[in-house]
Amino acid sequence: MNEIVDLINEYEAIQDKESLYARVLMAFIADREVRTRHTLDRQIEATTRDGGQLVQLRHLAQTAPIEYLTKLYDSESSQVP
Repeated sequence: MNEIVDLINEYEAIQDKESLYARVLMAFIADREVRTRHTLDRQIEATTRDGGQLVQLRHLAQTAPIEYLTKLYDSESSQVP
């Protein structure tokens, strides 16, 4: 997850957003973000039993900024023994 945030920061640092490198980087970031959100969605579905909470968490996984999800994911994974 931190990889996506690092890539976003790198993209934001590029002065010429129309450069080939910037366009390729953004395409890679978008693809990686979609795959990450799908993975989170599958994890949520596999671990959440409450239907109302499932809907809320799935909505969060699809709409929250990736930076927020990264922080949330990192804090959750650090709590696993």
